[in-house]
Amino acid sequence: MHILGAGLSGLSAAVVLAKSGREVHVHEIRKDSGARFDGDFQGLENWTSRRDFFDEMREWGLDPDEFKSDPFSIVDLAHPDDVITNPITDGVAFRVVERGTGHHCIDQGFKRMAEAAGVKIHYGAKKAPEECHIIAAGPKDSSAIAFGEVFHTDHPNHVTFQLNDKLAPGAYSYLIIIDGIGLICTCLWRKQKKSGRYLNETIAWYEERY
Repeated sequence: MHILGAGLSGLSAAVVLAKSGREVHVHEIRKDSGARFDGDFQGLENWTSRRDFFDEMREWGLDPDEFKSDPFSIVDLAHPDDVITNPITDGVAFRVVERGTGHHCIDQGFKRMAEAAGVKIHYGAKKAPEECHIIAAGPKDSSAIAFGEVFHTDHPNHVTFQLNDKLAPGAYSYLIIIDGIGLICTCLWRKQKKSGRYLNETIAWYEERY
């Protein structure tokens, strides 16, 4: 089996196939899994499902202990009228993971799982899509644009999502703080003429409340 793309989707498929007895080759044009990221925080939402996502991963043969994740039982959800509520869940509401090539990053965790399952990963390799059984290379162009600022802080670990058309028209913004590193980001579905203004106003909104 040949898979195009050594991101999370491609490596997940590779692990499942390899554990079922298939010989699997993954072809990735970049030099490593996670190379397109630079320590970005990303979230794994868990509060809308009755089952914990990590339990589902284990059933698929994936080990969530292979990468660092920070669980949150409570997150702040900021509404358009600036009222902040907290989704209620009996377990983990949200987990934050880091993308990149660091040992603790989720990308490298999936790489280790694939290699342990016997998957052959070919980095810096070009492979035509028609020569592959699974295409997991991702889109060439992005449908959304994110503007953010990373900062150091002594604020405890925290997650806030905000839905506000004045700060992120038609989309959302968020604040994530993990182990003294904070990220404020505003996401837009398309590039706006005043994108910088939206980010500055988003930062001011969070500074006022946190």
